[in-house]
Amino acid sequence: MVSTAIEKAALSAASTAYNANLDLASKSVAKMVMDVVTKLGAGNLQEGLEAAYPELVAQHSYVHANVALELYQNMRDAAGMNDGHTVEISYDSLYKMATGFARADLEDIVDWADTDGVTQQLQGSIVKDCGTIADRTLLSWARHDPAKPKWALVPEPGACAWCNMIASRGFVYSTEKTLAPVRHPNCRCESVVSFSKHPKVSGYDPEALRETYRKALSNASGDDAHDERNDMLRQMNKDSGYWRNKYQLKLKNDAGDASTT
Repeated sequence: MVSTAIEKAALSAASTAYNANLDLASKSVAKMVMDVVTKLGAGNLQEGLEAAYPELVAQHSYVHANVALELYQNMRDAAGMNDGHTVEISYDSLYKMATGFARADLEDIVDWADTDGVTQQLQGSIVKDCGTIADRTLLSWARHDPAKPKWALVPEPGACAWCNMIASRGFVYSTEKTLAPVRHPNCRCESVVSFSKHPKVSGYDPEALRETYRKALSNASGDDAHDERNDMLRQMNKDSGYWRNKYQLKLKNDAGDASTT
């Protein structure tokens, strides 16, 4: 249980809205690729997406940012904050950030002749981009809020070792040193804020995640800290059944997924 019924309702509503937007974004990417191929031909796929894909990422990033805004305000209201402090979205900054992410996504594509591969890669990328937008907007508001809220990454069911490692930090005060998590393609974990002294989210147990992380780290091996971390992540994914479940869903290893190392 979260600390209040209002907070629980706010988190549930945000989660539903986030996932609905991501589902629609994924479908929109598939439709966009098909439309470009139909109208311009497969040989012009790159050119067509360079013109259209950044706008699509910006569109769905706007939705994600607005969901984050509503969540932030609801969590603030639930805590009884009446100091007049408000938060808002800088749409110019958001557009610049979102289209920058989108252009980077397109630069990462290696084989433009593989239409299905392009579709799958961009579907994973747009999910990552929207999540990153929510992360950064929430953290930005929290850093400048006199109420000093706490922030956490709540892992999605069946999350990878990388996300569980980040989530094991629990709720931390948002400062300039608190960085937005590095997301991987298809990541649907959710960043949340809380103004409660002892914040809790149903199904989220950072202490248990921290213990799993410590156990894996103590058994990890490698020539340096990087190798040791990668070994730890592999072991955590193996123990949790992450890869087994992913293969059962017939999903490919996500390019750039930190948990695949």
